[in-house]
Amino acid sequence: MSNSSMRSRFRRKTNSLRQSANKRGLKYSLVMKDIIEIYCQFPACPACGLDFKKDYKHPQYATVDRIDPRFGYVVGNVQLLCSSCNNLKERIVKRYLPLKEWHEAAKGLSLFPLLVEGLDLYYKT
Repeated sequence: MSNSSMRSRFRRKTNSLRQSANKRGLKYSLVMKDIIEIYCQFPACPACGLDFKKDYKHPQYATVDRIDPRFGYVVGNVQLLCSSCNNLKERIVKRYLPLKEWHEAAKGLSLFPLLVEGLDLYYKT
């Protein structure tokens, strides 16, 4: 992906996220540079390992995920996930895993082991 297309894509993404955060009453302090740095550091989804795709309709399109849903879009609480993994995380967290347990499980671990651990926590209680 060229630098200009990447900047354009992430500029649209930051504007959209800012509007969404404002509507939901979440803190938003990201700038485009923050998202580009995350993308350059992790050009593939950390959950499934697949490279991100340019087409926003593609299941591997990069989406900004709040690591802990209780907090806003701030540096240290966001990562890029492909849209498939982000949707999977959202469904599992909403359905099975209370936020407190998600937050505790999320410390320093990768996404899919967390989901399995979270489901184990859910079914054991």
